[in-house]
Amino acid sequence: MKNVVLLTIDTLRKDILGCYGHKGELTPFIDSMAEKGIKFTKAQTVAPYTQPSFPGILTSSY
Repeated sequence: MKNVVLLTIDTLRKDILGCYGHKGELTPFIDSMAEKGIKFTKAQTVAPYTQPSFPGILTSSY
């Protein structure tokens, strides 16, 4: 089994992250993690807000 780090941040838009194309250096730690790991570009959620989304993340399967 590989090591997994699930980084979740409430109400963060991807367009502010350098790893998704933002020109400023606002998120260097997240950008370095994305460079070394897997970056999802087409993620979906079960709900548009946090409370029901986390159970969906932790119990769903592909």
